[in-house]
Amino acid sequence: MTVELVTGAARSAHVSSDDVANLFAGLAGRDAYVMGNSLPKLTFQGANRLQIPACGLLVNGRFVRLTGSTQVSIQSGSQSAKRRDLICVRYIADHSSNTETAELKVVAGNSVSKSQNLSDPNVPLKGNILDGAPDVYVPIIKVELDGLTPSAEWIIGNIASPQPARLFSGTYESTKSAQITLSDIVTNYTRLDVVYQTSGGDVGTTTLYNPRGGMKFSIVAMEPSNNMVFIKNKCFEIQSNSKTINAARPNDSTSAWWAKEHRFQPTDNAGIYTSHANVIGIIAVYGYKI
Repeated sequence: MTVELVTGAARSAHVSSDDVANLFAGLAGRDAYVMGNSLPKLTFQGANRLQIPACGLLVNGRFVRLTGSTQVSIQSGSQSAKRRDLICVRYIADHSSNTETAELKVVAGNSVSKSQNLSDPNVPLKGNILDGAPDVYVPIIKVELDGLTPSAEWIIGNIASPQPARLFSGTYESTKSAQITLSDIVTNYTRLDVVYQTSGGDVGTTTLYNPRGGMKFSIVAMEPSNNMVFIKNKCFEIQSNSKTINAARPNDSTSAWWAKEHRFQPTDNAGIYTSHANVIGIIAVYGYKI
């Protein structure tokens, strides 16, 4: 065991990039962030050139500066399809020359029809620089092309207000009767925001703290409609793999979804009518680490 005063005079060069990166990560976090109190505005020059203003990034503790206005070329979209790309910071540590470099790389997604859901492309080299990864892609911006029209947004937050990780996105129609699979295990997060949509189109959020495999939760929504009031509820369970969320089934039965819709008239002595129906679907899940 040794004790080293990193930020102290030692009469020799002893502070490394790893020392500084661990200091920044300890203060700001181990993920990627935009430095400052707001996210720089992203614009397009034409249909396939994204312009990123000058800004500073903190990527796994490494300070990366974009000087001036940086342009990134995106492959053009096609009229009848849509696509999602990721812009990443690629970090490379060349141990033979004892040098480290960073550059922006585009990871292109696959084109799908406009009726299909978009998903993130596969990032080729995953990892965290703080864990010793010598070559890693860290996604920072999402670009979506709807036909020929591009749009872009940051998928990392600023240091003052870190963004949650987007673990899932979908539609009501595709999830109301199906399980969903998250992009990461829930035990890596201290809080989940589960965004749902009802059959009536209303959108709400249910928050889960200390999520874990085997955890069950219920979503309840109330919707007035004409002369009736609808109470819609559905129970879910995070499966043992901590990545899949399915509708919880009574007594572990596989015969029916645990979902109900109650409706009644808002008058005295009105009867309550109950039916089994899939009236709630999860459309997004966000994870927080703080």
